[in-house]
Amino acid sequence: MMTAFDEDGTVLEAILAGADGFLLKDEGPDEIVRAIRHVARGEASFSPRSARQLRDWVSRSPSLAAQRHAEAQLALLTERERDVAVAIATGASDRDIGAQLFVAESTVKSSLRAINVKWGTENRVQIAVIVARSGVEL
Repeated sequence: MMTAFDEDGTVLEAILAGADGFLLKDEGPDEIVRAIRHVARGEASFSPRSARQLRDWVSRSPSLAAQRHAEAQLALLTERERDVAVAIATGASDRDIGAQLFVAESTVKSSLRAINVKWGTENRVQIAVIVARSGVEL
């Protein structure tokens, strides 16, 4: 797509509409030819200004921010606590988690309390939501 408009959201709208490239009309002829060649080879091509706009949008994305926060929350946990949190997200009971991790059910409960303290959560559902937002494969 080539346009004279340099507004927030225009780059994203073009991508969502199927554009493989985005240039402003004030780009030089060499840049335009380069962009056409890239797109013809199946590559994406964006002007530096439009690439910055796209980068800024992605960095402000609420879903990305939630994922980053969840990843940071997971990083606070010990390996055992992380394993328990992931198992909780699968819907496993304390007994099942203990069997999976080869630990006593009391160890699972202790890990669960530690997770709640570190994350400020109150129940298994809140833990599962954080794990799900982190993108961890269950």
